[in-house]
Amino acid sequence: MYVEFFEKPITNSALESLDSIEGLSILDIGCGVGGDVIELEKNVGSSGFAIGLDIAYKMISRARGRVSSSRSCDFIVGDAKNLPFRNNVFDGVLTKSTLELFQHKEFKSVLNEVKRVLKPECWFLVASMDKEDGANYFIKLIGWLHLKFPKHLDCRPIHLNSLLEKNGFDIKELSKLNLFGFPFKVTLAHPI
Repeated sequence: MYVEFFEKPITNSALESLDSIEGLSILDIGCGVGGDVIELEKNVGSSGFAIGLDIAYKMISRARGRVSSSRSCDFIVGDAKNLPFRNNVFDGVLTKSTLELFQHKEFKSVLNEVKRVLKPECWFLVASMDKEDGANYFIKLIGWLHLKFPKHLDCRPIHLNSLLEKNGFDIKELSKLNLFGFPFKVTLAHPI
């Protein structure tokens, strides 16, 4: 729950950027213990649906324990590189502090999977530690620590917008946030 508290400004910025999501089907990749999915469920209403996906069974188990039986949200264990959904099923995909966890060689398969499960003309909302301002001391430190201790620090800042553009997304940058010295970017993207 500590992470949810730390990332609350990111979640707020991301969700405020969207128009009404009532009635939509939304996937949260890397949902952790489900805080964002629970928030999404409140906004999609009875005609919408929010699904949280995480590769860690323990996270999904904790997320499931946080909700009573619900018809408008669910949590599943799965890998973003091979999403367990049919094509064109979601109106929106959200990922927050998740892309930074993948290796560079995995980005393409993750982003191709996002495009595959999105309905045409729908959106991908990403919040990520941003490397665009490489002069930031914290960004340099996190990058160095990730290189030296990748098993202990599994995330690192990424060039979010250029990564999305390179992988077939049209970008609408929404906001930049600074959380305790760490620059985050919230970006809305549409598959091209």
